[in-house]
Amino acid sequence: MSRSFDVLSHYRRRLVLYHLLETFDGDASLDALTDIIVAESEELDMTPETHRRTMVSLQHVHLPKLVAMGVIEHDEEENVVRLRTPSPMVDRLLDLCLDYETYDHCRN
Repeated sequence: MSRSFDVLSHYRRRLVLYHLLETFDGDASLDALTDIIVAESEELDMTPETHRRTMVSLQHVHLPKLVAMGVIEHDEEENVVRLRTPSPMVDRLLDLCLDYETYDHCRN
């Protein structure tokens, strides 16, 4: 259970999963995921350097944690991220996070 909490503890990892769940085939390019994270982060300006740093943090920090948990696959040759079927625990926790973040976002 603590691994599930750990993998969902960072907003960037949740954004990756939210986006993959919304896509038709559960796939997205690393570049598209980076754009989404930068766009959703109010404290980040969309500059080439911000994009590069965000992509590096995805590649070296966030995606490996999601891969280790078994919720995504990362094809590094094609730079494509694919959703795998999450465990029931991760699926339920992600639903709760989305409900809370959607509610919290609507209040502000």
